[in-house]
Amino acid sequence: MGLFGWLKEWFNKDIRRADCVIFGDLAAELSYRKLALQSAISLVANTLAKCKFRTYQNFEELKGEEFYLWNYEPNKNQNAYEFIHKAITKLLTDNECLIIEDDSGNLHVADDFTIEPNSLYGNSFKGVTIEDYTFQRTFDYRDVLFLRLNFVDSKPIIDAACDTFGQMIAYAQKKYKQSRGIRSIFRTKVQAMNDERFKERVEALINGDFKKFLESDNAVLPLFDGMEWEELGQKVYSRETTRDIKAMADDIFDFTARALHIPPPLLKGDMVNTENAVDNFLTFFVQPLAVLFQEEINRKRYGKTAVQKGNFLKIDTRAIKYVDLLGSADAADKLFRIGYSLNDIRVLTGDEPINEEWANEHYVTKNYEPVKGGEGNEE
Repeated sequence: MGLFGWLKEWFNKDIRRADCVIFGDLAAELSYRKLALQSAISLVANTLAKCKFRTYQNFEELKGEEFYLWNYEPNKNQNAYEFIHKAITKLLTDNECLIIEDDSGNLHVADDFTIEPNSLYGNSFKGVTIEDYTFQRTFDYRDVLFLRLNFVDSKPIIDAACDTFGQMIAYAQKKYKQSRGIRSIFRTKVQAMNDERFKERVEALINGDFKKFLESDNAVLPLFDGMEWEELGQKVYSRETTRDIKAMADDIFDFTARALHIPPPLLKGDMVNTENAVDNFLTFFVQPLAVLFQEEINRKRYGKTAVQKGNFLKIDTRAIKYVDLLGSADAADKLFRIGYSLNDIRVLTGDEPINEEWANEHYVTKNYEPVKGGEGNEE
């Protein structure tokens, strides 16, 4: 073989320079969409968990088995707080939630199930799974509590709205890291590239010695004969900053909050001027959600006849907001003047009622008595 043939064979060797380029991932990408949804789930679940499930018999409050079931121990493995959290997680994530009662009277939130729709005779539910156990029987619609948050599932809408911002955030993160990262060239002799283990050795060198060298404040990099390392120029910082990335992440929180009817400042954790936001959140999301639970419980676990006789469950949302006793003393006094009993006021402020007859008595000041019944109306 002549010199020309030897050179031709050398340059036709399968040497891909791209295979030798190593990119270091210096930070993991955050899932802002999941973070926003989990924040919403936590906010709603924590709020609803503060509600009191009150049970009534003949229009009088009764703390019996049903009361204990919803307020303390729905099943052997969960307390009421954990139960509500799981139900809200399924409701906001899947737009629907199935609650079943086992043979022992315990309540469970289903992890998976299949709906068999029937418009005339009611839906049925098969393949109901609770953690590692799957029921073999079919549940009739009358035997379960089936909750659906929206007629149209809002999660795909949220995902579609956030796609563009997700791409923008990924691009901004990439440019930010590139402008602050270290780029360099590693040179070695051509003869060394004939070694079959060349790529493996280079990767081990860069991910080992070079990585420690770049991440250390003070370091020495040993280079052997035929090796050369050179840093590429001066860093040019991009215009994107962490504030810009955070602003785009806040937009994803805004989209998620608006789709779920949650005021964006609450979902983002803003603490300034949130009183109106809290009122809107309770009025337009939490209370309708409580009504959704309440109506399904009453129509399935009590029924029409029982409700008409005064046997029902009511979810009390008044205990959600923190009440400053000293700050609300004047308002409590005014309520007492117009007929609220002491126990009524104690319940409103989050205290337990007093088991005394006088605590249930009602008084009205002379100012609110009918004109004919007031003093000085002598004939």
